[in-house]
Amino acid sequence: MIALKNVLLLFIVIFDLTIRGKISYLFKSLRKDGFRPRINLKHSPTTDELFKDAIVVQNIMEKIRLRTPVRFFSLDLSPSCNLEKKSETCGNVGKCQVFGNESDLSSTLFGFDMETDEMMPEEEGNCESKKTKIDMLKNPPSNTEYKGGSIWNMIYEEIDKLNMPLLLNLTSGVQSNIAVHASERYRKVGDKFEYNIKNFIDKFLIYEERGSNLLFTFYYLVQSICVLGEKFDEFMNQNLDDNPENEILKSEIRALFDSDSYYSCREEYMNNRFFSESDLPKLSKFFETFISTLGCVECEKCILHGTIKGNTLYLATKALARKNNFQVDPLTFVTYINGLYVFSSSIMIIDIFAERIRYYLSFLICTLIFYVLSYKIVKSYRRRLNKIKTEKND
Repeated sequence: MIALKNVLLLFIVIFDLTIRGKISYLFKSLRKDGFRPRINLKHSPTTDELFKDAIVVQNIMEKIRLRTPVRFFSLDLSPSCNLEKKSETCGNVGKCQVFGNESDLSSTLFGFDMETDEMMPEEEGNCESKKTKIDMLKNPPSNTEYKGGSIWNMIYEEIDKLNMPLLLNLTSGVQSNIAVHASERYRKVGDKFEYNIKNFIDKFLIYEERGSNLLFTFYYLVQSICVLGEKFDEFMNQNLDDNPENEILKSEIRALFDSDSYYSCREEYMNNRFFSESDLPKLSKFFETFISTLGCVECEKCILHGTIKGNTLYLATKALARKNNFQVDPLTFVTYINGLYVFSSSIMIIDIFAERIRYYLSFLICTLIFYVLSYKIVKSYRRRLNKIKTEKND
């Protein structure tokens, strides 16, 4: 049933893309590299190498994300808005505007009982700094249908003031990451999510720069992995005790930060400098603004994943400045680790959609060929039959 629905949806997409003159994007799925984007940067890893780096991160993170110190953490989901007064108070707006795609977040999104978990907000509508306990396995990035155009406009206004192309690329990479995950988990049915091919095509595929910027952002993050191992090792030694689970986690995180595992950590690529030392204050100000702007977002799940992405990129920026004057704190630790999973998985989802569309497109093509051949065979058979009848009558 789901397969039939996607075939019909793809048929509609083909018709739509043909009218818009963008049908060629769809047939990229038939190529060997599918929808894999190109990274527009000199002396950088190839697309294939970056996808292999994503596989490395994914394989290790599939274990790490199950560990308690990474899976569970607390976060203030009602931060104050630094740019404008919210249009509605915390008490009047729902926990997240999900438009029927998920359950009411007030009781189910974060996986804890509101009445019994002491980490949850105590009062409905209280905008004070209260922390919510998060279960990341129950809160993957997904489609919320929250319309944040005005928020993004404010962020891009800040970028214009700084006049830094790097920030345009990274912000586009964040938005592309959101689009890919929203397409992969478009609608929740029961305990599972359904993907949406049309959303993937409309919000991501037909804009080549979005794929390039997503890949660039991932490269930016992997380069930070290459230099952050010592910082994370120091944090774990100071903050994680020696219980068996933590010892396993330490070992897995050390494997995650093993620079020898990544193409992006090769010497010829590590010579890349994304920004000058003098740019660091402006970059720091931007990421602080980006994170604080999340207080203007009236969607808790958006705040959660916005904080993860913002903190991940901010720490990566500090690391790539090649300075040692910063520390990894508990929130930075957990958001950066989860952020690596969120970004690397979005890279892998590109291949997953290419495979899906290739399958459905091949099915449509084979079906079309079958009907054309069947029509010709039937037509030929009728012609011969009519000829035989005519000869008999003569």
